[in-house]
Amino acid sequence: MNKLDSISDIQLERVKYIDYCAYFLGKVGRKDLQQKFGIAPAAATRDFNLYNTEAPDNLTYQPNIRSYVISQNFKPIFSYTSDNTLSRITNELADASVTPENTLRLGRSLEVGLLSKLTRSIYLNKAIECVYRSTRSGESTKQLVPHAIFDTGLHWYVRAYDRSENRRHFSDFSLSRFLKVTELDAPPEQGELQSNDHTYNKFVTLKIIPHPNQKHPKTIEFDYGMRDGVLEKKVRSSLAGYLLRRWNVDCSLNEKLSGNEFQLYLKNTSEIMNHADLFLAPGFKKS
Repeated sequence: MNKLDSISDIQLERVKYIDYCAYFLGKVGRKDLQQKFGIAPAAATRDFNLYNTEAPDNLTYQPNIRSYVISQNFKPIFSYTSDNTLSRITNELADASVTPENTLRLGRSLEVGLLSKLTRSIYLNKAIECVYRSTRSGESTKQLVPHAIFDTGLHWYVRAYDRSENRRHFSDFSLSRFLKVTELDAPPEQGELQSNDHTYNKFVTLKIIPHPNQKHPKTIEFDYGMRDGVLEKKVRSSLAGYLLRRWNVDCSLNEKLSGNEFQLYLKNTSEIMNHADLFLAPGFKKS
């Protein structure tokens, strides 16, 4: 009989956490279990012994970091889906998570094995080589240095440094367009790290007001909790365009978008246009 069938639900949750961390973060140690579940070192040791009995080829212990790392023969002993994992992984890699509206999404889901390689590369600060399909260049092989994953409400993206000869800068890559991912051992260069992604690290404040086409602006102010007729949102400058598109905010300089879907207007477009990526923002055209 499988030993996992006879343990308590609490211990099973801890064993699942070992499997999850190894698969998607690349390493896990006793201290991780102790901090996550508030257990004693002896209990954490028993959990690892149980996991290693069930999956003896999955983990390799590295004394220098006092943790187990994923082995080349790793096979997860629990099942995962990309959407659920993405909602969870953002909690592991960032301060907050945006839960996607799974049933409303269009497009294909990333194969979970590829997702695990991407999340491990972020957590372990490693570069990857991938086969990626884009609308500009079709299918190509790239070397990327990923550092973040984010959700726009329409797609999940990975933010990464692109080592391609004609690129060599930070950009966004749709998770659904990755066809193959291979982890690289060589550490990234200093200029490829998140600390040098200035567009991602910089924040801008969006000042959103009821669109002038609204007959009852007070209703819009109430609906969005505006103060003095303005909703201020502080966002990463690299994400501004995605969010403004998701919220259907008119970002034209002359309030030209008049469809019923445009209840909101960006008041300070001209103020932030040189400090934020507004490429996808509705109605925006840089003069």
